[in-house]
Amino acid sequence: GDLCRTATSSSQACVGCPGWNRCCWRIWDSCKGCPGWNSCCFRIVDPICAAANLACQVLRKAAYAALWLAEKVVDNTRWTVDVAKAAVWAAEKIVDKNRWPLNVAIGVLKGVEFTVK
Repeated sequence: GDLCRTATSSSQACVGCPGWNRCCWRIWDSCKGCPGWNSCCFRIVDPICAAANLACQVLRKAAYAALWLAEKVVDNTRWTVDVAKAAVWAAEKIVDKNRWPLNVAIGVLKGVEFTVK
């Protein structure tokens, strides 16, 4: 479920208004009306609920932005590591390809040393 409730699903608050009580007292079996108060003329979205919902939406968007930024940093770091691995692999190949001339040179030096003795 959604952590933040939408404004339409937030709890409703009643708004009162003046009204008319149809039977405040009786005179000779007849009801007499009087002014009164209607405790719920209409409903509105509870302002506290709406404010909490708005704060939740803002925090959620900030969290998603931070997550997006962290993913980008990780992606860039991963790319840098991949480039470094490729460079090490290439250096190893270059060293391996150039090892045989070094071995030949060592052999020649040993041959010269043997001949000189």
